Formats: sequence, C-alpha cells, structure tokens
Amino acid sequence: MKFHLAILIPLLILSRSVYCDIGDKNRADTIGWGVYSDQPPVFIIEGIDKGNGIADNIYVELQRHLPEFQHHQVQAKLLRIIAMISAKEKICAVMFKTPERESMMRFSSVAVGWLSSPRLAVASDRLDEFHAQTGWQNGEISLREMIEEHPNLRLGLNTGSSYGNTLDDKLKGIGRHNRIYRHSGFNSTRALLHMLLAGRVDYILEHSWVIKFVLKGDLNKVTLIPLTGAPDYVEVFVGCPRNSWGQSVIRRIDPLIAEVRNRSAARIENWLPEYEISNYRKSFQAKFGGEHY
Repeated sequence: MKFHLAILIPLLILSRSVYCDIGDKNRADTIGWGVYSDQPPVFIIEGIDKGNGIADNIYVELQRHLPEFQHHQVQAKLLRIIAMISAKEKICAVMFKTPERESMMRFSSVAVGWLSSPRLAVASDRLDEFHAQTGWQNGEISLREMIEEHPNLRLGLNTGSSYGNTLDDKLKGIGRHNRIYRHSGFNSTRALLHMLLAGRVDYILEHSWVIKFVLKGDLNKVTLIPLTGAPDYVEVFVGCPRNSWGQSVIRRIDPLIAEVRNRSAARIENWLPEYEISNYRKSFQAKFGGEHY
C-alpha cells in the first residue's frame, strides 16, 4: 500500500496542476452565452425549431467570428442570466439595454438586433367588450391612461422583462392601486398569453413575433394595438459582466456587430407576421443605413 501511495501522490499532484493550467486557460478563453429558457422565440430550446430562435441565430454569427474563444451555452431564466452576469461570471447575452441593467453590466456600443416593439394585446373575441369598457375607437392607445383610468381592467406583465425604456418608464410606480398581475413562473410569456385568451387578464404587452410563435401563426386570436408615444422598434445589445473580462469581450465584439446584425436580420424576419416585414426592412435601413441585408 505504501508503495502504491508513493507513486500515486505525485501523479495526483501533477494531474491537478495540469488540470488547473488547462482550466484557467479555458476559463479565460471561454464565453458562456446566456440562453433564456423562458423567452421563446428569442431562444427556442425544444421542438422542431430548436436552435432557430431570434437570438440563437445572432449567437451563431458571433461565435463564427470569434474562433479564438471556446463557446458554450448557459441555459436559465432571464432573471437568472442577468443575475449571473451581474455577479461577474464569464457569461454574455443579448438583451434590451435598460438603465438598471447598464449599472450591472457592459453593453456593446451599438445594437446587434432590431425588433418590433411590444403592443397592447387584447383577445379578439372580447374586442367589443374592450371597446365598451375603454371607449377605444381604433388607432393608438395610451398605456398610462389605460392603467390609470381603467383600474378595473387587469394588465398582465412578465416579471423581470423589459418592454423597452419608453414603456418601462410608463410602468414605473404603477400597480399599487391597479389590477396588475405580474407573472414570475416558468414560461411566463406563454402563460400570460393563454391567460389573456382565457379571460383571466384583460390585456397584456407583447411582441407580435412572440404571439406568432406561441399561437403557431394564428394571429387572429389576438388584436394588437399600437401604443401612444412608444417607438415602433427597439434595439437589442450584447451585455457582458462589468469587469475587465467583460470589457475585453465587448471590445472584441464591437467591430463585428454590423455584419452580425445584417446577417441575422433576414432570419429575424422569419418570426415576424407577414404584414410587418416591409416596414421592418424600411426601418432597418433607415436606422442602420446601407443596402438591405
């Protein structure tokens, strides 16, 4: 036994030192890409379209341009990914940029994606009732007036999600005296949409491309209403930890953004309703210039 231990101990020490060297190198040269398990079709983690989500395609393009790194996915809910990046783990992710998130992480200097903004969504089979309750006469609708003047109507929101800075600002400080339901369970996006169709909430804020995915293209079940003062489109950025590692990754990513954004935009179109595609292309070119991707 003593003979075997005498041989084994040095081997263990050597293997441990080699493992640490390799591990340190891998950790320094590895990027974990945050994949939200609760945000389809931003990421699609199962089913026939697995791996073909909006941000899945952005990651494919980024990784193709970053061969010096090893890449792996970190799959968790949106709030968990944000918490991990804030804790300075070696993870980056695509997301909307908000002041709160900027205080916790570094973002790419320019947008890597361009997406249509959320709309106010109402179940189509209760649209007449919505007209009668709110006096809405088609056209745009004010989110703040909806919340403040119709507190009896229940708004469904997804806890932790950003709806873009403009809508996030309108939602701040609202809810104490209003019937706002904030869903924080698994797959909140799908759950809120089904709650809307079942009449358990009266309206939600949602993207057309999310509704198209969840309802498998049956957009007629939901009526989307544009919101007063809200932009038609919002930018998506890459966020990394607010430390030297995160800064070095962002510096490496920034020069790649324009090509990645252009190559990814055509695939984003796959998730848009057909009636949105023409305006999407025009807005993309107006925002970022150059020829159509």
